[in-house]
Amino acid sequence: MLRKGPAIAAATVALALWSGLAVWWSEGKLEERVLRSAAGLISAQANEKKVRYPLALLAHNAAMEPLNQRRLNQYIVGAVREGRLKGASLDKAMAQLAKLGWRDTPSLQNQILFHGSRGEIGLTLDNVDALLRREKLGDDVLAAMSMAETDPAFRKVLIERLRAEASWTSRFLQFSALLKRPENIAARALTMRALVDAKVPLSRMDVAPSLLHMVAAGNRVEAYAIWEKWRGAPARAPRGFDHDFRLTAQLSAEERDVPVPFEWMLASGPGYRGYIDGSDVGASLSIRWDGRGTPYFVQRIFRAPEGGWGLRVNGLDLTPASIRDLRFLVACPTGEPIDMVVRIAESKQGLLLVPEKPVGCAYPGLVIRGQAREAGLGPREWIINDISLERS
Repeated sequence: MLRKGPAIAAATVALALWSGLAVWWSEGKLEERVLRSAAGLISAQANEKKVRYPLALLAHNAAMEPLNQRRLNQYIVGAVREGRLKGASLDKAMAQLAKLGWRDTPSLQNQILFHGSRGEIGLTLDNVDALLRREKLGDDVLAAMSMAETDPAFRKVLIERLRAEASWTSRFLQFSALLKRPENIAARALTMRALVDAKVPLSRMDVAPSLLHMVAAGNRVEAYAIWEKWRGAPARAPRGFDHDFRLTAQLSAEERDVPVPFEWMLASGPGYRGYIDGSDVGASLSIRWDGRGTPYFVQRIFRAPEGGWGLRVNGLDLTPASIRDLRFLVACPTGEPIDMVVRIAESKQGLLLVPEKPVGCAYPGLVIRGQAREAGLGPREWIINDISLERS
């Protein structure tokens, strides 16, 4: 039997709360702490008025319908509350409850509570799987699983299920409501790294939420490594930079609506638009702007070469004068953005832009935005065919 960690106990107590009858396993102070911390996750069922029937009536009902899982579960809950069922007797009753299948939601919740409190992670996830397959308490169950993901023992078994492509893999990975606390983000990073290392097929929707939260928490290095391994970037483009925009052009409209921080993320709004057109043969980045405001057109995070570096920008009729209304900025997670300035301007090789001062991180963000302009200059359009990283 695996040792029960606090995260597992917390999650199983929270799961149990969602059944009007299921709160019967005492965790002492831990239970009190979980009751408070899980308050925002508890479904409305926990607030409904609880009716307690005499134990004799519950026993009679269970005896009259021995194959009725709900009746047996109600008797077990009543007997535990009165201290009449514990130890080996409780084990036997719970084993009988499990034999009746996965037909009753409160019964499944009590089995999750029972097995989770004993550190029986595999059996806990069997019942979680049943709840999710029956589409019961979906977000609540996923939230509790995210709580327990921080426990190494639970995470190990969870990863095994995800690697086996459980029916709820995508639902779990796309659920990100708890990916705001450092411990949850760190746990999800370990889970994602294990999945991409095992080459588990994951969609863009599966990967994007974790990457976005990891980047927001300042963990660009590990997020980039996960993205690079998932996408196979080294084999498809130098440093995964997609310098000629062909990888982005191949994405469907639905995929482009799912932002990934290490790919070109385009923006549009009233009076401006950044977009990429093309195919795997050729593509280009187009920017249209009516001159108002200082909007963001495109941004992404990249891995910079060691030492000095710059961006080689090629496009239709691009000159230092023609791009004076665009600002190329690079920024680290902390500190002020740094302007990129033109160092070399050659018509055949394009413009070489370099940071005007040293960039103090290996994974800076690049932003192309509008430069404040005088009123009345009129709309502009730029077509960029290539943005390549170069050592300088």
